[in-house]
Amino acid sequence: MAIKEAGRILRPGGWMIFSDIMQEEIVDSTTMQPIYNRINLSKMGTVSNYKSALEENGFTNFSTDLHSDNISEHYGCVLDVTKSKGHQIGLSEAYIKKAEAGLKVWKENSPGNIVWGIIVAQKTHKVE
Repeated sequence: MAIKEAGRILRPGGWMIFSDIMQEEIVDSTTMQPIYNRINLSKMGTVSNYKSALEENGFTNFSTDLHSDNISEHYGCVLDVTKSKGHQIGLSEAYIKKAEAGLKVWKENSPGNIVWGIIVAQKTHKVE
């Protein structure tokens, strides 16, 4: 929906630049299930899904700048800080336990399954 709206409002020559967390094109569904459960989805988008949607809405000059290796490290750092400082900053024990479980899933299951990065595409023609 956002890509369709961007395609509608951008003039030819305009750029759409955004970031998202996606899944790899081929994933282990067993490993991904805890992530899907955590975000209440049955699957996530992929780079190729975004590319197709952008092309359908008049975008070309598609590129990505992926930093997928940072995902596990990021969620691991957030997990460490939540565990060490959660009580100090007023988080409830229930919240900390739930956050720890979720962050651990992302930290452990993201390598090889999750892609994160910046997607860039240029609106080059109007789609009717």
